[in-house]
Amino acid sequence: MTYRYWSAFHQERAAQSRFHVVMCCSGPFSAYRKEIIEEVKEKYITQYFLGENCTYGDDRHLTNLVLESGYEVAFQSDSQVYTFVPETIGGYIKQQVRWNKSFYREMLWTIKFAHQHHFYMIYDLVMQFVLPFMLVVSLIAMIGQTIFYQDFGHLYQYLIVLVLIAIFRSLYGIYRTKDIGFLLFVVYGFMHVLTFITC
Repeated sequence: MTYRYWSAFHQERAAQSRFHVVMCCSGPFSAYRKEIIEEVKEKYITQYFLGENCTYGDDRHLTNLVLESGYEVAFQSDSQVYTFVPETIGGYIKQQVRWNKSFYREMLWTIKFAHQHHFYMIYDLVMQFVLPFMLVVSLIAMIGQTIFYQDFGHLYQYLIVLVLIAIFRSLYGIYRTKDIGFLLFVVYGFMHVLTFITC
């Protein structure tokens, strides 16, 4: 998880921060100006979705309220934070399901004001929304072609592409940190696909 967290911040949030549109200031450590909190706190503590009080994804929602109010949100790359991470596959799946639920719930909120910020915000939202569905479509197509043509070549090609994407994604982390442990993204890629399918 160390490598995944590094990537999430030093690649994904760093890119968002370049345009001052970080869309989730993570719970372990975020800092806000007092006057901004005063401005949004009533909306923050009274969030409901489909008639139910929201009890997770509060960090993303607070960030959304700040962005909606017209403020910029940035990532501080040299801050150091410690947090608890899942230690079992079951815990990891629960975490991912919770994060995905809050992401799609908050997307309905974010999309309403995204046009007020840099275009990258809309681009990032669209990519985060579309790519998981493209993953499902490609998996179905790969499985369908393998069964229909009785040819496992499609399966092998898909696996090779998955490995190459994971290696490509690892290169930036290796370049920045000189830690070849980022190659574990190859394993993480398969784990992520499996988790996405089972959820």
